[in-house]
Amino acid sequence: ELHVSHYDYGSYDLIYKHFDGVVWGDSEIVDSDGEVGEFSSIGVDSKGVPHIAYYDSSNGVLKMAEKAGTEWDVMVVDGESTTGYYCSLAISPDDRVHISYHADYNYDLCLASEDVWTTETVQSGNGLGRPSSMVLDDDGNAYIAYGDLLAKDLWFATNAGGSWVTELVDSEGDVGSRISLDIDGDRNAHISY
Repeated sequence: ELHVSHYDYGSYDLIYKHFDGVVWGDSEIVDSDGEVGEFSSIGVDSKGVPHIAYYDSSNGVLKMAEKAGTEWDVMVVDGESTTGYYCSLAISPDDRVHISYHADYNYDLCLASEDVWTTETVQSGNGLGRPSSMVLDDDGNAYIAYGDLLAKDLWFATNAGGSWVTELVDSEGDVGSRISLDIDGDRNAHISY
């Protein structure tokens, strides 16, 4: 099965589509409250429930939508002004949602974790986290590749050792955009950019 989320530039809505292996379902409007849906990132939990993280431009906040039957539950994850750019969603083996994103109000790369939403700063610095790509290991540890928009650098961070460790990966030329990250069975990071 395939699950797709995207921002509709005509209607300014967040859209969801599902392919069941045979046919594509109809497009569903997930959120249409203002200009919503930029930087969407989707994940599906072990029960087959899709979760979508995205930026609400009208209110300048990070949101997440979760499918509940035929409806979508929409919630604000981080309500600080101008948070949620370049978000990346991943779901841990215990079905907890984690979202990496850029918080423009203090220029930090942040991580939000579900249950009662908690946010933490991964690394502070002007332009960090624009963009980001995150994966989780089998223990729920986060691995994030992210750009520094101003310095044009590529960074990597992980909390696999219990606290955040950051590393400059590449600073030669204009790098650190259009990032994709994955880890192998030995938890080695692989980044394309």
